[in-house]
Amino acid sequence: MNLQGNNSIDEKLARSFSVFQAARLVLGTARVDVCSGRIIRPPSVYQRTYTCFCAIAILISTYSFSSEFYKKFVKIPTLYIIVLMNTYLMYIHYLLNAVHTRFLNHEQNINLYLVMQDIDQSLHLHRTSVLYDASFQSSLLFVGSILMMFVISFGADSRSDFYSKVIYIAIGVSNLSVTMEAWFCRCIMSYFIVRLKYLNFVLKDHCDPLNVETPSRFCKFHSRFWVCDNVLKRLVRDLANYYSLSSNDTVHSLKIILRGFQVFVKLYKFQSDLGYDWIGLVSWLLFEFSILIELSFSCENFLRQVDDTRVVCVHLLSLQQEGPVHSKALAMCRALERRPVRFSAYGMFELDACLPLRLLALASTYIYQTKVSLKAEYYPLTLFALHTLAVFPTNYDKRVFNKSTHFFLKGRQHTGDSPGIARVHGWR
Repeated sequence: MNLQGNNSIDEKLARSFSVFQAARLVLGTARVDVCSGRIIRPPSVYQRTYTCFCAIAILISTYSFSSEFYKKFVKIPTLYIIVLMNTYLMYIHYLLNAVHTRFLNHEQNINLYLVMQDIDQSLHLHRTSVLYDASFQSSLLFVGSILMMFVISFGADSRSDFYSKVIYIAIGVSNLSVTMEAWFCRCIMSYFIVRLKYLNFVLKDHCDPLNVETPSRFCKFHSRFWVCDNVLKRLVRDLANYYSLSSNDTVHSLKIILRGFQVFVKLYKFQSDLGYDWIGLVSWLLFEFSILIELSFSCENFLRQVDDTRVVCVHLLSLQQEGPVHSKALAMCRALERRPVRFSAYGMFELDACLPLRLLALASTYIYQTKVSLKAEYYPLTLFALHTLAVFPTNYDKRVFNKSTHFFLKGRQHTGDSPGIARVHGWR
């Protein structure tokens, strides 16, 4: 692909992601640059220079924060070490995220937007603005809420001086950029879920006409922010003259969706391991873990739609022994077999609805063992090791956990596999 070519996208598609695009431009982590005429291009030299400036400013703020924190808590070295490592690890994650979004994979980032446009054109969804408006409104609601929380959290502390607030804001911007990228990953995943669900309703409508209910007031309200099944069913009826199983190539549409999801996975598996929160372990567990749950359930929803597509195709094969519908259903089944759908984080574990439960089981196992084996004064240190373990939930976590506890617990060694580690070994 020629990166300098005119890679123009539809106005509705560009508007649906415009809120996240504007927010990430300000934060310095936008993957692409949408020029005049809705032309997708790699980030310009000025934008990459701005990202480098932000990285340097946040590094200086992180160092200043650690220095001020050391002056206040010099008599508590354990607490200082925990906060210091947590803060710098958060900065490392921000730096890796900025480099990955701004300086790498330019062709793949542009290709993702073009594939998404091809999907909508293949399904003839570009003829309506319902899905695009819902995506725009939901992204506007989320970005506005996050920015409001960010302003309130830093403006509520009137005791800090101007210098301290600048330091905290710079550090908070790094965390905000990582959170924004993770949520944008979830929005793109929702995009593929809705398109595949729409294709499934088209297939089901051929088997048995869909029962479209009259939308209630609540349905009319929430359809502004997210798309329910009733909205998709009405779209199937409204676009029946343009897209149906008998008159369109549904096999081509399915292949484009699977190809687009593979491009998305290759780009965003880097962001699937969530980062560190400088505010503390409690906020990390509440906020970052909630994003992990949302990503896991979104991926689970997409996998269920893939299974639903396979079931509907098998049902069509049982109804049609020959003919064009039989050929399309058979080709779609073969396309699903040739393109296995998985979303793995760093190739180590897969995102699904069971992943948050596995992490909670792993954490509860170590908390129980800690209460039995360690004294009360070692609990904060074990929380740090547990935080390290939650960030690296793989076979590598045993070495990290042992090294961290060995360093902080004055020579205490933890050897042997625990039930939590055994469960990690059994992950897919």
